Amino acid sequence: MSSTSPETSAPALENGSLLIVEDGELTRELVKQIALNAGIARIDTASTGAEALEMMSRHHYWLVLSDLRMSPMSGLDLLRAVKADARLKPRKFLVMTSRGNADGAKEAERAGADAIMLKPFSLRDFEATLRKLLAAG
Repeated sequence: MSSTSPETSAPALENGSLLIVEDGELTRELVKQIALNAGIARIDTASTGAEALEMMSRHHYWLVLSDLRMSPMSGLDLLRAVKADARLKPRKFLVMTSRGNADGAKEAERAGADAIMLKPFSLRDFEATLRKLLAAG
């Protein structure tokens, strides 16, 4: 787990809090760097769904960004667990998955994901998605 600044719940890039859930260390750090470059104020990371659930029980995040394909708890399982527990609900839940996983992306959308990002994505794509989520409230 890592953190970059004090927690806040204001929904703005500069004041928002983000939890990145990704089992791949390299991808987790790359996404964290993209989020830092996008101006996210607080960024925490988790390498498993169980770790993410524990962190969400202690902190409120404006956005959770989770990989879809993880083990033993998938990002889809994490999304469903978060949607089922009002105490854990972030304002937004963003799922990232590989371009070849269209079925998983559709299933995540049906489960209530606010947005889907296909990997690999650029800083521009990430910022555009964040701004779209911010505009949606």
